[in-house]
Order: sequence, then structure tokens, then C-alpha cells
Amino acid sequence: MASRSVRRRHRVNEPLHLRKRLKTLRKRIRQWRADGLLVTNPRDIRYLTGFIGDDSWALVLARSSKVHLISDGRFEQQIQREAPHAVAHMRKKGLSDELVAVNERLGLRRIALQSAHVTIALRKVLEKKLGRRRITAVDDGLIKQRAIKDKAEVVAIRQAGAIQQEAFRRVMKKIRSWLTEQQIAAMLEYEMRVLGADGACFATIVAAGANASLPHVLPGATKVKRGGIVLIDWGARYH
Repeated sequence: MASRSVRRRHRVNEPLHLRKRLKTLRKRIRQWRADGLLVTNPRDIRYLTGFIGDDSWALVLARSSKVHLISDGRFEQQIQREAPHAVAHMRKKGLSDELVAVNERLGLRRIALQSAHVTIALRKVLEKKLGRRRITAVDDGLIKQRAIKDKAEVVAIRQAGAIQQEAFRRVMKKIRSWLTEQQIAAMLEYEMRVLGADGACFATIVAAGANASLPHVLPGATKVKRGGIVLIDWGARYH
């Protein structure tokens, strides 16, 4: 079956913070003498488009304001909600097959790949389907770009900190000597969710007594003791 693109009659502009991120990236794409960058890292896709689904790719063009998202029918409505500014291509076959179809319509001569996020096997597949001369692996620079937080990210970081602190305060009021490390960790992650977090940003550590000497111990069945030591290491993931 043929794939299809989801196109909209009215152009939807990307939010200002995404527009600035894409503008910075497009300057680098042109420096590589490439026509576009294939973004395969889910974190970068979210950073550039706002789309948080998985099993999808993004294609950022060097000389066009449009961003193309290659996904499938499971995420069609989600893309419309999270990234209405993008041109969505709903694939019926594999991601690489849809990329070939998109490239035929766009006429790109050279596509850059994220060298740190493309396997050797995938690179060989793309070289076979698109042609070796049309593919180049680059250091995309996105990890350095993402390290400099924009206003939207600073707001999210502060909110994440507020959520994890309030969740901790709530749990401190509920800790009792009969509770296990696992139960306290579950309470903490529950409270973060209730307060609006996407989840924990890493595996929550709750270690009672002698377990507190282990830096990355997983919460277990050990119970906290009255007057004892409890080590808690936690964080909230927000936007």
C-alpha cells in the first residue's frame, strides 16, 4: 500500500522557541553542504518539533521552514496535536522506505545523518536505498545546542524542581517505620505524577540503614527504622 502525507490547508507556524532552535540547526546543515538532516534520536525530535511519540524520524531541511515527520497511523492524531506545524508522512512500510518516498518528492541530493544515533546496519540500508553519495554522517551539534537552555526549557526545569520538592515534602509526612524502601519509592513517584510530572527522570533510590552506603541500590523490601538513616535520591521529569 502506498504511504500518504497529512497536509493542511492552512499553514500552522511552529512556536517561537522551536523556530529559533530550527533556525540554529539549519545554519549548520548548510555548512555541511547538505540539503537536510535526518533526526533519528527521539530526544532531538522532541526538542525540534514538540512531538514525543516513538518509532518516528524527523527530516529538517536546510532551506525550507517545513519539518517533515515520518511516522505511522498510531501517532497521526498525536502529531496533529503536538506538532501541527510539521508535514506528517504516515508510512505503510518501513521508515527507510518512507524516507525514500519523501526524498523522491523533495528531490534532496544529500542527506546528513546523526552519526551518534544511526547504527552501521541502518546506514548501510540507507546507502543502498538512497545511494552512498547522497548520505553523509555528521556530528549534528545538537547535544551542544541543547546544553544552552532557552526560556521555555528554563521554565520547565524550574517546574520540575518545584514538583520534585513538593512530592518529597508530601512523602516525608507519610513515612512510617513499617514502610519498605519500595513502598516509599512508589509513594514518591506517585506524588510526582499527581503534581504533573511525566515521571521520574531516573530510577528512584530509597535506601534504608546499611543500604544507604550503596550509591545506586534499587529499593527493596528493607523497612525503615525509627531513628534510622534513609537515603533518598530522586528527580522529576517534566516536559
